[in-house]
Amino acid sequence: MRNLSAAILVLFLLFTITRNGMKSANGARVCGVVIKLPGQGCDENECNKLCVLQHGGATGRAARGYCNPSSQCVCFYACDGTNKCCIGG
Repeated sequence: MRNLSAAILVLFLLFTITRNGMKSANGARVCGVVIKLPGQGCDENECNKLCVLQHGGATGRAARGYCNPSSQCVCFYACDGTNKCCIGG
């Protein structure tokens, strides 16, 4: 069930980011990283706030943070393909 929920979430994020103008970007892709939150557990609002602060906002990229079923903060953000914005290039 967790794998199904994660797959649905990733598909939703891909649809949301491509629908919001990333479809036309050359080589666009979605990157994801785990962000460590202070304290125990995962707060959805704090997760999203840190994700946008670190990977969206001033960078001009679409970004959204979610708490996964393991209570980790996972940040998904758009990469335009013209720079190495994903971890590992």
